[in-house]
Amino acid sequence: MLKQYKSNLADDTVSSAFKDLESFKREWEIDCPRATERIRIGIPSTIEHPSHTATPQGGGGAAATLVVAASELFITLLDAIQLGMVSKDQLHPLLVETIQAVNKVTSVEFENKDKIVRWLITLNQMRAAEELDENQARDFQYDMDSAYNGFKATLT
Repeated sequence: MLKQYKSNLADDTVSSAFKDLESFKREWEIDCPRATERIRIGIPSTIEHPSHTATPQGGGGAAATLVVAASELFITLLDAIQLGMVSKDQLHPLLVETIQAVNKVTSVEFENKDKIVRWLITLNQMRAAEELDENQARDFQYDMDSAYNGFKATLT
């Protein structure tokens, strides 16, 4: 449903008529706080809050593979920032893949995991071609590095 919502808003006619989510809700007298929050975050709740997890400690090869995949995605995300990739359409897919991979490894609310979600919200509120400014890019890199360290700490 989120993909369909985003796809519909990509149409200029729909986008101009829609204005923004709050205006649409007022015009049609819709009260749906959970759906509004889900749209604001931009990812399904099953991705943000996994219902099952792999167990890296003693979980065997499959769990180790999940840990490696999550680590690779964190590193790719951090490298992207260092290479100056600061537009939404460059960062958002990497960030979504990273949180999905992390959630396959652990459901533990590790230190700075909430910053990943906050940045997802920030990026979701941007247009595809919009870019983070220099200060935002530095904050993003710092927060993702901190989240990566928090993630690694859950593995020990």
